[in-house]
Amino acid sequence: MSPPAADARILAQGSATNLFGILLRCTRVGFLWVVASLYGTTVYAHYTLSFAVFDFLLFVCLAGFDNALWNFIPRYRGRDPEQERACLRTALGLPLIASLVLGAALFVSAPFIADSFFRKPEVAAGLRWMAVILPPAVTARMLYAATRGLKIMAYFVIGIEFLEPVVMLIVSLAVLGLAGSAPWASAGPYAAHLAAEAVVLLVGLAFFARHFSLRTLSLRGGGCLDGETLRFAVALGGVNVSALLARRVDIFLVGRYLPVAQVAAYNLATELAYLLAKIRAAFTPIVTPLMAEASSSGDLDRLRRSTRLSTLWGTAGALPALVLYVIFGAWLIELFGMDGKVGYTALVLLSAGSFLNLAAGPTGEVLAATGRPFAYTLFNSIPIAMVAALGPLCIPVAGTWAAGALAGGGNALSKVPQAWMTWRRIGVHGFSRRQARVLAAGLALGAGTWGAAALLPGTGPAEVLGLSTLFVAAYAGWLWRKKLLRPEC
Repeated sequence: MSPPAADARILAQGSATNLFGILLRCTRVGFLWVVASLYGTTVYAHYTLSFAVFDFLLFVCLAGFDNALWNFIPRYRGRDPEQERACLRTALGLPLIASLVLGAALFVSAPFIADSFFRKPEVAAGLRWMAVILPPAVTARMLYAATRGLKIMAYFVIGIEFLEPVVMLIVSLAVLGLAGSAPWASAGPYAAHLAAEAVVLLVGLAFFARHFSLRTLSLRGGGCLDGETLRFAVALGGVNVSALLARRVDIFLVGRYLPVAQVAAYNLATELAYLLAKIRAAFTPIVTPLMAEASSSGDLDRLRRSTRLSTLWGTAGALPALVLYVIFGAWLIELFGMDGKVGYTALVLLSAGSFLNLAAGPTGEVLAATGRPFAYTLFNSIPIAMVAALGPLCIPVAGTWAAGALAGGGNALSKVPQAWMTWRRIGVHGFSRRQARVLAAGLALGAGTWGAAALLPGTGPAEVLGLSTLFVAAYAGWLWRKKLLRPEC
């Protein structure tokens, strides 16, 4: 098999496994439906605010160490056992210590955060639950990151993408059935989350032990830290934290300035829009080692192929979801017992921003693989700056619409300088010029028809976009037949 075909096969197999995991992860949507519909909108709003803080601290603890395992485990495997052992101890030990410290700090400061920042004292109990959940969650994700470094995606799919949401769904229903209307019933979502992380951790340890000796985690023998792993993680830690903060800072501000009903609707919109970002995440663990190998060997053609394949496949996978949200977004939000008008516009704007971010390609991974992680971090700060600077002014006045516009717009704009740098400085881009023009034309058509639906009285997105979707599908089929959409163009 030729090298291009081999890379394409590796990318296709690994990403297919991860995409299957994303479909399984949709079980989390069922869990969120249980919380919103059965526990109530107030419990849902408090849980999602607590989860936003938990998710941010989770990425702070991981701090790029999961990316370090993806990069260094393939390099050390079978060649340098001692270096591999030092890499594992560094990448598993330091995040665990960080999670214990930050978890303790969150537990103590929970009442202050809930009362002074969110202005909702009831959130304090949820924050303390998340403080307890943080250490096992961090440890579990690092164990799965080690096996993903061996390009084994199935373990992560089974543990994180499948078992975690399924356990959360089952336990939340069980607590609700046992508690009924008891006061402690509102703790059900948090108890379900804790139980799920415990199960995922135990399964992760079993998977880890199949490929690594648990003795590698022992502190005996000296040399507990690997300097190269630590430097790589610190360089990428800012990237991961800034990317997560860009996805959460709008939720923090919405939680601070808006009432509970709007907080719940907006947080649901962000959860649904994040499914588009998960499509890109399906390719990242596979394409990152391929890019690292191509960069280290100076193979620019291989780097270009990997970039174009992941961009084209990711865009093709996200486009149907974007169309689905535009047409049925309000109905989806109402399905959770919330006001569809409150969250619909935010859902469309957030989804469009995620799609444009994805369509720009894995520019951040290219910058990191070619030794430019600082540029990646700097450009990822654009949405944070936009939301942090304009959010306190716009969100109290315009509500969820302003939050969605700022977060979605910043998400898309952050990729503009990244795409320019990877194209002009490195010579790598996700689409050919011809494909980029076609994509831009399709997005302009979609934005125009959505705008027309909003302006024409009595016309909904379904009526306007129904015919447009058929036209775009037929046009895309013709372009594919003419070889204008294929990776080699």
